[in-house]
Amino acid sequence: MPSKGTIVLTGANGTIGSAVISRIMSSRELFSYHGIYIVRNASYYVAPEQETTHAYNALSLELSSLDRVRAAAVTISYNEASSRN
Repeated sequence: MPSKGTIVLTGANGTIGSAVISRIMSSRELFSYHGIYIVRNASYYVAPEQETTHAYNALSLELSSLDRVRAAAVTISYNEASSRN
């Protein structure tokens, strides 16, 4: 099934971020969106415990650098547009 859209979540490794991801994965409506879960270091990203076919990517990004945030936004936009064509 194609993605309905994209959900971008920062702080995906944190307590609140993990709870939001669990909610996305358990929600029939939100499950069909592609997730981009932003963390400081994707090599430390802990995938959700539940089994899932929910499409998502973990992205490393230091949010204190505006230039890096802008570059990531361009990359995300390009990748999402490409996946829809």
